[in-house]
Amino acid sequence: MDQFSLPALGAAAVLGGLLFYYGLSLTKKKRLPPGPRRLPGIGNVHQMPTKTPWLVFGKWGEAYGMDF
Repeated sequence: MDQFSLPALGAAAVLGGLLFYYGLSLTKKKRLPPGPRRLPGIGNVHQMPTKTPWLVFGKWGEAYGMDF
């Protein structure tokens, strides 16, 4: 341990663990209901209605075959 300090090894281990967990989450198939396509990082924020959201959600439900 002459070349590396303990905090640096700890930080590398945490970073490696986070990257491993992130990689696993990408490979798992998530069973989500059908819906509009998402953008990486922001999801569907750009598609969220600001006025009368219940009407838009109803149209999405009809378009993607969801029953209420």
